[in-house]
Amino acid sequence: TVTIIVENLPLVFNLPNIFTPNGDGSNDLLHFNLQNAESAYVEIVNRWGNLVGIIDSIDPQDGWDGNDHKSGTPVSEGVYFYTYTFVGIDGETTSGHHFVHLNR
Repeated sequence: TVTIIVENLPLVFNLPNIFTPNGDGSNDLLHFNLQNAESAYVEIVNRWGNLVGIIDSIDPQDGWDGNDHKSGTPVSEGVYFYTYTFVGIDGETTSGHHFVHLNR
């Protein structure tokens, strides 16, 4: 028997700059490939600053699908901006902002 103790696993994530929610099963959701994360919160806004999407889960199946979070209707192709806060399993918090191109 061998005991292995792993400490200080870093929070790992990817900030995508494009996704294609066209229903083909490839790259249909905006998600961040989080590893060693405890929580995530992301707000996505259009170029006028209107909130169009929220991600509040670390599950990659719960990413943004390119639909307005209130009406459920598809948003237009274009550039969207997001702010994010990720919390790692070690309690480390990482926040920032980025953009993403939505192409259907």
